[in-house]
Amino acid sequence: MRVLLAVVLSSCFLLAGCQTSVNEFTLAPAKYATVKNAVSLGMSKVQFDRIMQPVVDVTVDRAKRPDETYTENNSIMNIVFIRSGFVEGYGFTDDEYTPYVFRNDRLVAWGWRAIGGMKVTANDIRKEKAKAKK
Repeated sequence: MRVLLAVVLSSCFLLAGCQTSVNEFTLAPAKYATVKNAVSLGMSKVQFDRIMQPVVDVTVDRAKRPDETYTENNSIMNIVFIRSGFVEGYGFTDDEYTPYVFRNDRLVAWGWRAIGGMKVTANDIRKEKAKAKK
């Protein structure tokens, strides 16, 4: 009887842990929805960081995507990826982020079209898994 009780309690804790993980991954997209409209073209990187800080603060460390920086036509380009969505079960795919593009610390564009489109989406993975089952 004690063993059965221990198994049941362990299962409850594991299920609660799984639920907590899902909640952790949905916090950033929910916060993003509340701040995204405060962003505007031409704003400084400092202003942007201030607006997006609540999103970054609740983004789980392993879900954070590093910035990309490069030079183009004597300008410093910086792409910041903000966690803006959640698709359960497919890792961290492009469709869970919104890229913001800065030229010399000024926001010049955002969205995947600005950087050539998404490379890996949850739908791509879903299709690959379906092919593998055939």
